[in-house]
Amino acid sequence: MNRPFEATLEERARRGDPEAMLALGQTLLAHSRHGERAETEGLQWLEEASRLGHPMAQLALGDFHSQRILGVESLSQAAAAYRLAAQADVPAALDRLGDLSLLGWGCPQDPARALALYEKTAGLGYPVGFGHLAFCLDHGIGIAPDPCQARLARLWQAALAYPRGYFSAAFDLMHNPPQDRAAARALATQAAALGYPLAGDLFERCGRDLTPKEQEAAHVLADSLARHRAGFEAAVGALEARQAPELGRSGFLNAMAREHWERMIRHPSLALDPLLSLAPLSDAQRTLPRSARPPAPAVDRSLAPHVREYPNFLDLETLAHVMELVWHELGPASRKVADTLSGETDAFNGEVAMLRLPQADVVVHWIAARIAAALDVPPERIEPFSVLRYRTGHRYAEHVDYFNAARLAEYARSGDPGGQRVGTFLIYLRAPEAGGETHYPETGLRIRGRPGLAVWHSNVGADGGPDPRTRHEGRPIEQGEKWLLRTAIRARPLYGAGAGADSR
Repeated sequence: MNRPFEATLEERARRGDPEAMLALGQTLLAHSRHGERAETEGLQWLEEASRLGHPMAQLALGDFHSQRILGVESLSQAAAAYRLAAQADVPAALDRLGDLSLLGWGCPQDPARALALYEKTAGLGYPVGFGHLAFCLDHGIGIAPDPCQARLARLWQAALAYPRGYFSAAFDLMHNPPQDRAAARALATQAAALGYPLAGDLFERCGRDLTPKEQEAAHVLADSLARHRAGFEAAVGALEARQAPELGRSGFLNAMAREHWERMIRHPSLALDPLLSLAPLSDAQRTLPRSARPPAPAVDRSLAPHVREYPNFLDLETLAHVMELVWHELGPASRKVADTLSGETDAFNGEVAMLRLPQADVVVHWIAARIAAALDVPPERIEPFSVLRYRTGHRYAEHVDYFNAARLAEYARSGDPGGQRVGTFLIYLRAPEAGGETHYPETGLRIRGRPGLAVWHSNVGADGGPDPRTRHEGRPIEQGEKWLLRTAIRARPLYGAGAGADSR
């Protein structure tokens, strides 16, 4: 930490500058661990800036509390802070308040309200909001499924020059009727140019078996999309440079995006019609569990230890979205893993990112609901996700995932009510070209991953006690990269009204 910088901030903060209070609070929190004095001081500065009405401090305060999901009180505090920031139309606060409403964490469960909040962020020109609307419309979350409106929401996200919009619209046009392979190829070109995860894979899929006429159409359309993006981004940049007040006005960015889009792009599959008002169509009964359709039948690979596969658990669009969420959060395990008792910093030499509530979104929560449906367990027993990235030479040495007595005792002391990790759930986001198998030495089983494959293994025996036969390893990567989305299932709920209750 830069001490002179911190001292200057503190001097300004003590003079009553909310901006300095926010910066000082965030600086202290970024360099402290739970329970340390610096954390307490950082939180106090955020609370003071929030009291003075600083909306970004209110957002930061919500993020602080939402990461401590083990306490019902923390979730209520997070919801209260997000509500304050939402009153100032801070899109991220509206979005996260929507997530809490979707889950019923810190506020009543109300998928219809979540949908309304996502819709409001979209109206503010927040491209993430259009992505959430598209996902809800696709899967019937808070509203009856509507693939046509879902496609339109994706196009609006692309019109705002957001990488996910190009990728998702391309995927939709490739896989859902009416299909348009030339338009899909053009959109995938933009996603790949912007470095969106797995866009190269989608680009190749879109290019298969195109006729010469389709290839030419794709080339022309890709050029139009590139010119739209450049023009729109330049226009927004000019407005931001002079801090134009209209940027915060609802509907302004969307109108500007549509004007640029329609000037550059005239293609029937990419017509940017207005999105219907969704609030009158919302349905509070369409919860996440209802939307998480059962995946393909499971395949047992081993019974002792019990290892099970779920083929095609997630599609390419969802895999890419998760990778994009953590792309800038990944770091060496030695820096990212705070749990010194886990042994991960010694066993794993790759990169890790956490997907706690501020980083997670409706897609991540839907994945948790799908896992819960597959395993027939309450979602509250599923740990927050993490992502592991292995590059060439990276490995995860032999280990077990269950807690030993020392970790169980330490977690109980810290207020964790979940008890033992009774199972582990892994989803391959990306598979390497060679190496990287998940190996169970007890049986000799080696699972060679493929994108979308999910693997579950039990960590305990029939008596509920730790099962050392579940020892496993991630073999060294020989070529390419391996990305895993990882979680564990606890014996008891971790959060919500039932936290700590035995749910067996």
